[in-house]
Formats: sequence, C-alpha cells, structure tokens
Amino acid sequence: MNRLLAVILTLLSCALPLAADAVRTNLAGVLTLSAERPEGETINIHYNDAVGIMLPVDPVFFQAIELELRIPRALQNQGTVVAWALYQSVTPQPRSGQLDYLATSILTQPVPSRASLILQLPVMARHTLRNSPYATLIPAIAQAASFPLLFKLSPAGKAMGSLIESQIFQLTVRPILTDEGQLRLSHPLAVQLGNDAVSVFIDDRPYANWFEPHLLTRGVHTVRFSVEGYRDEVYSVVMEAGRVQTLAANPASDVPSIAFTVPDGAVIRLNGELVDLGTGQLTLEAIEYTVECTIGDYVIIRKFNAVRGRHYTLTVSVDMQIVSD
Repeated sequence: MNRLLAVILTLLSCALPLAADAVRTNLAGVLTLSAERPEGETINIHYNDAVGIMLPVDPVFFQAIELELRIPRALQNQGTVVAWALYQSVTPQPRSGQLDYLATSILTQPVPSRASLILQLPVMARHTLRNSPYATLIPAIAQAASFPLLFKLSPAGKAMGSLIESQIFQLTVRPILTDEGQLRLSHPLAVQLGNDAVSVFIDDRPYANWFEPHLLTRGVHTVRFSVEGYRDEVYSVVMEAGRVQTLAANPASDVPSIAFTVPDGAVIRLNGELVDLGTGQLTLEAIEYTVECTIGDYVIIRKFNAVRGRHYTLTVSVDMQIVSD
C-alpha cells in the first residue's frame, strides 16, 4: 500500500505544476553523495540552518538517500521544538553566502523528541524500501532532475529561549545503493567486424546490446563471447554492489594450424603442395590432409583431419641405435 501511495504521489507531482516556495535560510554546507562513500557525509547544523544535497553526475546505483538527524540531548523529551523540511528543485544552486532560494516542498514535519530521526527518500521508482520502526519512508520519489535538495530546520512549538540557540544537531546524508553492480564489456574484433558480429551471453542469456553497460546483481556471473571463426571465450565475473566492473575479451582464432619439427633437408608436402618450412606455423582448412615427408630416398606418408580449434605439430626424427651383447 505504501508503495502504491508513493507511485500515485509521484505521478501527481509530474502531472501538476507545483508552485515554488521562497526559502530564506543560512546554509551550513553542501553535501554531494557518492557510491564510493556509502557511509555518507556528516555536518553539524543549528535549529535555523539548511544543508544542500547533491547527486553525483551518474547516480546509477542509487535507489534512495537516507538522512539521519541526531538530536541534542537537551532537546530530547521536550515536545515539538524544531521542525524539519525537505525541498527539491532548489534554485539557485546551494552555495555558501546564498540566503534566498526558490524550491518545491516535499514534506515538512516536527522533529520528534527522541535521540534521532531517520528519513529515507527514494530516487528511483523500482526501489525496495519499506517503512519500518527504525526509518520513515517519505512517500515521494526525487528523481535526478529534482536535485539539488535542501534539508532545513526551523523553530516550531514552544520557545526554548537561548537553550535552543546553543544546541548542535548532527545530520548525516548517505546513499542507499541497489544490490547491483555495473558490467562494461569490450571486444577488440567489434571495431573490425562490427558489434553484431559478436554474440554475448551472460548467465546463458543473450544480450543484444552487449556493448552498453549492464546492471547485474552482486555475486558471480558467467560471460561468454562468441565470434564466428574464433574460439568461444568464457569468463567468470564477481560483481559487487555499487561498483563498475570492466571485462575485455581476448579472442583466439579457432582456425586449425600446424607447426613442423623436422631434420635439416626434409621436404614436406601437404596434399601435394610443397610447404615452406621457414614460415614456422601454417593455418589450415578444416579438411582431411595427406602429409608426405621426404628425407633423401626415404618417404613417410600420413593422413589427418584438421579440426577447428586444434593446433597440430608434425615431428619427424631420424634415430640410430647400436646395441652390443
């Protein structure tokens, strides 16, 4: 039900033009979230301060942001003293010395009279969060276009005099990451043959747009590259949540080949054609071959079938033994 409510509110926010509020506040600082810092960042604020919240350029692993407000001991069990407000689409960009902003309100509530408050704001529709006794799930979705955000404290309820002015709140803002990592693939033959010439299977499922980044759940995954005329390559990739993994293929041709180890003066013919032994290794077709080796007046003939993916070595040795009783 809470998930349905969040979706409905998001659709309404997209469909209806929301009036921006004029917000005048002292800015305690600006925090930029990062998947590389899942522990988040912490800043001290007073009862009339605000904090700007920025997303990274590519928030691919973010499903929500979490705001944890530590409440000073002197204000605990005092009833409603301070209220918090969360704004989106803040203009201009939050910065030191800027007092006046235009922003759209997401939610405003009193700060509870306990040790801490934890808020979770989804930034993607397919998040996995739920309300719990330990965290409040805000029934809205702040997509990337809704940033920067502004978290603000304001006095509310009964006056506390000079006591409230001296109290310091501690705000920690951290990302809540998906259970996924990003896999980026490359294949050297794609430049020469085109992307369509390379077939990629991840966990035995074909990926047509393999050259684009893919999100995969954390754990071990199997990646197989297949290109006609080359051996299939199979790799195991360990994906970590919130991390980018790169995998570059290293193709090896499956065209059969043959190398020769023969005495000096030997003459080799394959299917009647003279072999230049100075070339070292020859590529073959996947057919049957007749090999003729001539050393002086001595001739040896053998046959073999060249199979794709195989390498052959032809070895000829001349041996002499003298045994005495």
